[in-house]
Amino acid sequence: MINFRKKFPIITGILCIVVFLTVQSSVMILTRKITHPPYLSMLISEIVCLLVGIALTFAFGMSDIFRQSREDFFRGLVTGGFFIFVSVSSLVLAISISDSKSPLPSLEIAVFVLAMTAVGFTEEIFFRGLLSQMIFEKYGEDSCGVWFSVIVSGMIFGAVHFVNALSADIGGVVIQAICATVVGMCLTALYYRTGNIYVVSALHAFMNFCALFTSGVLGDGSIASTISAYRPIHLLSAIPYIAVTLVLLRKLKMATLLHKPSDNIITVIGKLSSSEKSKSRLKWLLVCIALTAIAAYSIAVIKAAIKI
Repeated sequence: MINFRKKFPIITGILCIVVFLTVQSSVMILTRKITHPPYLSMLISEIVCLLVGIALTFAFGMSDIFRQSREDFFRGLVTGGFFIFVSVSSLVLAISISDSKSPLPSLEIAVFVLAMTAVGFTEEIFFRGLLSQMIFEKYGEDSCGVWFSVIVSGMIFGAVHFVNALSADIGGVVIQAICATVVGMCLTALYYRTGNIYVVSALHAFMNFCALFTSGVLGDGSIASTISAYRPIHLLSAIPYIAVTLVLLRKLKMATLLHKPSDNIITVIGKLSSSEKSKSRLKWLLVCIALTAIAAYSIAVIKAAIKI
């Protein structure tokens, strides 16, 4: 298994994501009758997925992600401070426009908080600890390879969000997938910079908490209604994440990450667009992204069919 993931990191990473989606959907189907507290079914499925993710890190010889880091936890939070700023801003805005002002019972809030925490840690182990790390270990020998790894990881992360297509409006799902791609790239850049799985997991959990605060704490709306409400104007929210990704992987920091001089971003773009090797990778990448999106949507179809 270790040799296979080193030779075919993108394929192995996508297979890990398919395992994640399959386990998640299967558990949620088995617990679909648990409707109260609202986020309990999600919490159970994410805990199971978390255990599977941890098992996979050991199976692939990657358990070092839980022990090694380039930055300690609090310094990593400072490096990822932009995520905290955006999350708090969205939280304040969501509360200000919410129709409900009274919180749900404490038990429901506790389950919601635990569910958001589990989602953050589970997704980061699969998407950053496994997928992004595998790709980086093979391709991250230079700045071009690092950017390739960031883009691949982000696109797969975005494609997986098509699993929401059966519970939410397709237009909103497409917008969510595009934004998730950019956010995934930014989280991957942060993970490469800090090397700390706990930092990206905590920030991801906090983002989830703030994004769904009105649903999980105030009982206003749901995940599906939130996604369906996305409009093209929401794509503008992706721009700051692109800027932050560029800052995180600027020439100086890239040189520190690679332990050698690095190209500037213009040179990297030129190599990514002109290199025959990169063109070949890109063609293969697009196929992988399409397969990931199809797999995510297929699992959602199966899940809906079983419910019927």
